Amino acid sequence: MFRSMKVLVVIPARGGSKGIIKKNIKVLHGKPLIQYTIDESKKSLYIDDIVVSTDDKAISKVSKDLGVKVIDRPDNFSGDKALVVDALRYTLDELGKEGLLYDIVLLLEPTSPLRTSHIIDECIEKFKDPNVKNVVTFSETSVPPDRIWKIDLNGIEPYIKGANPWLPRQELNEGYQLNGLVYALDISNFNAMKDSHTILNGEITPVITPKEISIDIDDMLDFKMVEFLMKDNG
Repeated sequence: MFRSMKVLVVIPARGGSKGIIKKNIKVLHGKPLIQYTIDESKKSLYIDDIVVSTDDKAISKVSKDLGVKVIDRPDNFSGDKALVVDALRYTLDELGKEGLLYDIVLLLEPTSPLRTSHIIDECIEKFKDPNVKNVVTFSETSVPPDRIWKIDLNGIEPYIKGANPWLPRQELNEGYQLNGLVYALDISNFNAMKDSHTILNGEITPVITPKEISIDIDDMLDFKMVEFLMKDNG
């Protein structure tokens, strides 16, 4: 709990990953991938409950063995085109039917195993300002936006019109990207947009995280990179 606000973590974990088969429970440096997110959530100073939303029996078993609650997704929220916002709404609705109500929900993707409980708590602490409704983590882009090009049938040109990609890097504008480490939402604000296809409603409060912990595992190259970093750090 944070300042009388009940805090929930929802970990969305579909079973149908294509880049890496059974990605969310693939063993990474001695533990199933999803366990890193569960373990860091348990270390948080403020989180009351952790729930895994899944359509997969193997992910469900691993999660339950790790001591967290599981909400089984129906088929219409489980395919390749399913939106995480729908799975989140369904999870909150199912918990509500059990009388489990919360003030803040954190959506933590299991594909970010380098996330720390410190980052989680830093995001939650932003809600000490009653005007904060969405807290999202960002990291600096590897390429400044002024150096991104557009290539189409009309030719090649800088993606940002008027940009000079040839300037020294220190003279270029910095860019930031969503990295998926943490999406922290005021639940009443989230519930106010029932028909939206985004989880974010209104102004966003950013938390900037280091690039080295912001890797989102999408394919085996990402997996091997994270594995190397974990081994290198002991």
